[in-house]
Amino acid sequence: LDESKNQTAKEVEELKKQAAEEKAQAEKELEEKVQQTKELQESLATETKRADAAESEAAQFRDHLAQAKEAAMNASEALETLQSQAMAEIAAGKATIEDLQKQVGQQQLTLTTKDLELENEKARADLAETVVTTTQGELETAQLLTEKARAQLQGVRQELSAECAAAKAQLEIERKLAIESEETA
Repeated sequence: LDESKNQTAKEVEELKKQAAEEKAQAEKELEEKVQQTKELQESLATETKRADAAESEAAQFRDHLAQAKEAAMNASEALETLQSQAMAEIAAGKATIEDLQKQVGQQQLTLTTKDLELENEKARADLAETVVTTTQGELETAQLLTEKARAQLQGVRQELSAECAAAKAQLEIERKLAIESEETA
């Protein structure tokens, strides 16, 4: 029982160690993903500012276009060109923002997955502790039952020894009585 108990304790320690290592790895990966998400959010903020600036420039170009139409037809054509360039920049900025939003979404999904994996590892560690506790309880119960059985066996041995001694004494008395009876007869 002691050997089995020691083996079980070793296995439990190994399970705890493995769970702690997996937990540390998952936390490290989670921190890396959080850092990546922060970087993506900063990049998203920068791109949003660029898009806002591009939209502001587009508004300025439109104003300039209205003034240029009044001044001359050639100025109107130049402003239309500038406006189309600004719209292309806005579209590119919006596309970049959408891409970054998708990346942020993916990172958030990854973080959620890592959170679930971490919770799973915690549940495994809790289960291992429960198994250890149950096994220790079973070992203690088995030891108590063994000690009780030994005590009962010792009691039975003592009773049998006492009964054997009494039977021997009785036989000795009957033998002596039989010898005396034969001598008297």
